[in-house]
Amino acid sequence: MSLALLLTIALLAPVAQAIAGLVRPATVRDLATISAATIGAVAALSACGQYAAGARVDLVAAAPLADVTLAFRAEPLGLAMLALIGALNALSSVYASAYRRVRQERPTARTLVFSGLLTACAGAAVTSANLFAFFVAYVGLALAAFPLIGSSGPGAGRAARAQLAWMLGPAVVFLLPAAVWTSTLAGGATFAVGGILPRETAPWIVDALVALFALGLVGAGMMPAHRWQIDISHAPTPIALLVQSIAVAPVGAVGFLKIAVGVFGAPALAASSAGKVVLAVALVALTAAPLLALARQSLSERLAYTTLAATAFVFAAAVLGAQSAVLGAALQLLAHGLAKTTLLMAAGTIETATGRRDVARFGGLGQRMPWTFAALGIAALSLAGLAPAAGAWPLLWIVSGAGATAAAPVVVAFAAAAFFTFALIGPAALRGFAEPPEVNPFTRPDGATLGCIAPTALAACATLGLVAFVDPLARFLITGLMP
Repeated sequence: MSLALLLTIALLAPVAQAIAGLVRPATVRDLATISAATIGAVAALSACGQYAAGARVDLVAAAPLADVTLAFRAEPLGLAMLALIGALNALSSVYASAYRRVRQERPTARTLVFSGLLTACAGAAVTSANLFAFFVAYVGLALAAFPLIGSSGPGAGRAARAQLAWMLGPAVVFLLPAAVWTSTLAGGATFAVGGILPRETAPWIVDALVALFALGLVGAGMMPAHRWQIDISHAPTPIALLVQSIAVAPVGAVGFLKIAVGVFGAPALAASSAGKVVLAVALVALTAAPLLALARQSLSERLAYTTLAATAFVFAAAVLGAQSAVLGAALQLLAHGLAKTTLLMAAGTIETATGRRDVARFGGLGQRMPWTFAALGIAALSLAGLAPAAGAWPLLWIVSGAGATAAAPVVVAFAAAAFFTFALIGPAALRGFAEPPEVNPFTRPDGATLGCIAPTALAACATLGLVAFVDPLARFLITGLMP
C-alpha cells in the first residue's frame, strides 16, 4: 500500500470506529469497534515503515482559501504519535469492552460515537501540516470531548463545561490570532523544520507569538487550567484513557512541540524572553503537580496530577532549545503515553475487582493480582524516569540538554519531579507485594477478567520493551525536529 493510502486509513479508522458505536447487538458492536481500531493501528505503524523507507506525502482534505488548507503530512513526530494513538486506541477498545461487561454497564451510543471522533481529531491534530489544520483539529477535539466528559458520571456536567471553556476559549482568543499573525509574517502557515518566521522578525513580535501560542494550548493539560482534569479523575477508565493518555492532554503537548520546532525553531524559541517565561512556568507546574498529588489518597487523582506534570515536562523541554532536549520531549510523549495507559488500566482493573481506589488500601493485593501490580510497578518506574523502563531515556536526554545550556535549576527541577512522581505511584505497587495478602479481597467471585488483565499486561510489556527501540526511534524522530 502507498503511504497516502495508509495515512488516509489511519486517519479515518477512528471515524469508522465511531460509526461502529451505533451497531447492534452489543457483541457485534464491540467486535466492529475493536476491528476498526486495530486496522487504524496497523495502518499507522505501516505508514511509519513506509516513511522510513523514503516515501513522502501530503494529504489535502480541503482548501477553503488559497493560503489556507486543511492538510495532513507524513512526518516523523506526527507519524510516531499517530502510531501511538492507534495502538493505545486498539488496546483501550479491548479493555473498554471487558471493563463494561464486568461492571455490567451499558454504554450509550453518544459515548461510543464521541470516543471515536475524539480519537480521530487527535490523529488529525498530530499529523496536521499547518497551523490552520491544527487549529481545526484542536477545536474538534474540544467539541468532541465535551459530551464525552459530560456523560462520565454524576456531577460531570460542571467538569465538561470547564473543559470546553478552558480549551475552546483560549483556542479562539489566543491560538487563532497567533496562527493568522504567523501566516502574515511568514507568507504561509505550513510547519517547517527550523521554523518559518523570518530572521528579521522583531524580538517583541516573537515574544508575543510565543505567549499567544502557549496560552492558546494551556487548557489541554497545563496548570492552572487543570481543575477540570482533577474533577473527572474518577470517570470510567475508558474515558480517563482518552483524556489523559490518548487524545486530549497529549495533543496539547504535541501541538506546542510542533509549533516550537515548526514555527519558531527550537533555538530561536529558547533565546526569546517569552520562552524563558514559559520555561519558568513549566518548571513550577512540573514540580508543583506531584507535590499537590501527595495529599491525595486516590490513585486515579494522583494519575491526573501526573498528566499535568508530563505536559509541563514537554513544554519545558521544548523551550530549552538543545537538540537532545527536543528529542527527549518527543520520546517522552511516547514513553508517557504507554506508561500512563498501563497505570490507568491497572487502576481500573484493581477498582473493578476489589472496589478500592485509595493507595492505602492496596496492601497485599499484589499477591492476589500479580500481573496487574507488576504492570503498575513497571509503569511507575517509567513515569518517574527510572531505568530500566522506557521513561528513563527521555529524562536522560532532557537533563543532558539542560546541562548543555547551563540550566542547573532545570536539572534540579526535573530530578525533583522524578522523585516526587515515583513517591506518588511506587508505594502502590510496593504495598501490594510487601504486605500480607487478604484471604479474599475481591468484590467479584473471580477477581479481574482476562479482558482487563491482558491489555494492561501488554501495555506494560510495551513500556518495558520500548527501551530496545529507543535508538531507532531517536534516529527516526530527529530528522523532523532539527534541521
